[in-house]
This record gives sequence, C-alpha cells and structure tokens, in this order.
Amino acid sequence: MAEKPTPLIASRLKAPSEPSSLAPGSPGVKSSADQKNKEAVDNDQGNLTTSPPSTGESEEDQTRLKSLGELVSAAEKQYKALQALKTAHQHPEDNQQYLQAADAYAEAMAKLSVAQERHKKLSDAPHEIKMNTSGKGGAEIEMKSSPQCASKPSPSGPSPVASPLSNNLDSTATQSPPKHSMPTSPDGAAGSGSGTASGHPSEKRRDLVVMLEKVSNIPNYFKAFYKMDPSIRVHVSDAEGKRVSTIASWPPKKGTTSPVWNTPRRMQVWGSDTFASGYLHIHLHLPNLGKVASAQVSMDVLTMDHTVGSVLGGMKDKEVCTVTFRRVKPIVGRYKWLFLLRHAESEWNWAKANKSITKLVSQVDHPLTERGLNQARSMRSTLTKVLHDYNKTLATATHRSRRSSTPVPPLPISRPPPPPTPP
Repeated sequence: MAEKPTPLIASRLKAPSEPSSLAPGSPGVKSSADQKNKEAVDNDQGNLTTSPPSTGESEEDQTRLKSLGELVSAAEKQYKALQALKTAHQHPEDNQQYLQAADAYAEAMAKLSVAQERHKKLSDAPHEIKMNTSGKGGAEIEMKSSPQCASKPSPSGPSPVASPLSNNLDSTATQSPPKHSMPTSPDGAAGSGSGTASGHPSEKRRDLVVMLEKVSNIPNYFKAFYKMDPSIRVHVSDAEGKRVSTIASWPPKKGTTSPVWNTPRRMQVWGSDTFASGYLHIHLHLPNLGKVASAQVSMDVLTMDHTVGSVLGGMKDKEVCTVTFRRVKPIVGRYKWLFLLRHAESEWNWAKANKSITKLVSQVDHPLTERGLNQARSMRSTLTKVLHDYNKTLATATHRSRRSSTPVPPLPISRPPPPPTPP
C-alpha cells in the first residue's frame, strides 16, 4: 500500500518580514547575499519584493514587475473583502454585496493572469507570482532564471516525494518549472487538442504509463464563482523544457474538491535521455478558468510502481492540496473479441407468443423449450468451429442462460448458478 504523500512544508509562503527557520540552500530559503540584493518598494497595498536575476533587468522589466505587484495586491484586497463578507453572512450566495465582491475578485484575478502571461512572454526569465492571504505582508515576486529539479527519493526506500508546484492563483512553490514547458491555448488549456507533439522521425518512441490516483483538497475558494469539475492533463518535457511526449488527460470529476480517478493513461515519449533527465508535468484544470495549478516531477523519481505526491498548495495552511500518481508497467495489448448472445427460446418466450398466462406466471426461472435446446446445440457447434481458442464465457445464473452457454464452464455474473438440470 502506498504511503500518504508528505507535504512540502519548505514551500509554504511566508511574509517578507517573517524569519525563516530553514537551513540555507534549502527550497524557499535565500542566502545572505540574496538578502543584500533585495530591494523593497512600499506602495499603498503592501510591500513588493524583487530578487534581480544574475543577468540583470531592463527598465521595462522593472516597470512590468511593479505593475504586477500592484495587481497582486489588488487581488489580495478583493479576496480578503470576499472572505469577510462570506464570514459575516450565513448564506453569502444570496447576498448581493457578496456576489459583487466575487465578481470583482474574479476580474482582478483575470487581469493578473493576463499581465503575468504577457510579462513571461516579454521577459527573458520566468517569474513566479505569489499571493499572500495571511494578512502578514504584501505581494512577493521572485525571479527564477533556471529550472530546478524535483526532490529525490531517500535512500531508505520508495517513500512518497513532495514536488514543487506553480499555482496560477496562489502558488506556494519556491521553484519554477522550466520555461516554455507547456504550450498554452488561448483559453488556458494546456497543450494542443489532439494531444500530439512533433518529434524527429528517426527518434524511437517509448511508452510511459501513468496511473493517476487522486487529487485531495482542491482550494474551495473556487466554489464562489466556478464549477468544481476538476480535470488533469500530463505531459513530459526534456531538461530544457521542450515537450517530448504526447499529452494524457483525465476527464472532469463533477462537483468535488477531492476527485479520485485510479485510471492509467499511456503516453508516447521520445528522446534518448528523457527518462533520465526529463520532467513530468501535471496540470490541474477547472471549467471556464483553465489551468489553475501545475506541478513538475523529475523523471528519475518516477521509478516503477512508486507513488509520488506533488504538493499543489492551498489558500489555508491546514488544507494542503496534493496530487497522487505513480508509474506502471506498459501492458502489451492484443485484440479480443466479445460476443453478446441472447439465450435460446425459453418457456417464457413460448408462453408469451402463445398468450399462455399460466406458463408465464407458473415459475420465475423458465427453462429452455425443446426448440431452444436445439438452438443452443447448433450455436455451440458453430462457435466451437469458428472460435476454437476462446477461453471464457460469462453467463447469468438463470437456467436459460446457462443452458444456452458454450461448452466452456460459464462464470456467473450474479448469484451462484443452481444445480444443472439434465436436458
């Protein structure tokens, strides 16, 4: 049995003024040199903290960063107002003021999302947006110029691994996924509709099968104005962030914040070193909102049949959102034929055709008539000649179905069959 995924506590969002108890060099901890390079800019809504990348920033980048900080602070303000109204009213969904606040929050998040995507396209380095809803500080924008690897499993055994994640609305991750890791359509859905990607014709493609088990504790603040019908999309990228696989998707689960799939999906992966140095990307989607969260896990962590838990992060400290999945062995498929056969003529069929009420109600499990027995014998003879290597027959426990079955002992699909009756 797979262990419960361990939350990545190091990736919790903290206020800029809050001291960190983590060791230097661990995820989410800045060194003393980084602390000296930080520049705090005070504005009306909060504090905007920027960590300049090693390559430097242009004046245009700085202007966009400041604008992003203002949008983040505005979204925080709208969210806090929404939460206050939700607490003050027993039935907030019937309150006009609450509905207006929900619309304002949705509009603020939409503006932030558009600005963030535009900044990522124009900037040389990807940026990670964090929204602080704890009331202990302002917005924070961190610069990430290179992809980071996911956590490696401990030498003691296949314990679940907590992976960094980037959340479009409330990211608690401290590491960004590789730049250009996933093509995004205008509606926010990741990948192309066909689920295919171009690869070199000479590259050999290999199968990767991922078993998606469940997603737990999706942040319930989406319920205010979006349907909770979550779906998952997965793809693989190489070390540089280029997609090198087809896209696997799992259908939406209606009205739940903890959906369970327990369903495998097959992907075709190409590239000679993808399984050693590539990344598996997981994207959480909601209707009318698109991708709301995403995670990445190093492919060398995905050893066979090992469960991996990737922390998605929630708005509340005690509601950690996790996605649980594992890699399974590909099964070589083969064609199978399934024949659905109705039983031969029974006494009930004869009674109905001849309008014999007595025969209809005299018993429940009607046996075959003599004509029905002849039909069953003829069918057995034909199937034995044509399907000489068939290996299984499923039949209900009724007398007429068992007598109509083939010579292979039938497997009942309801209650155990009664003792056989001689013809």
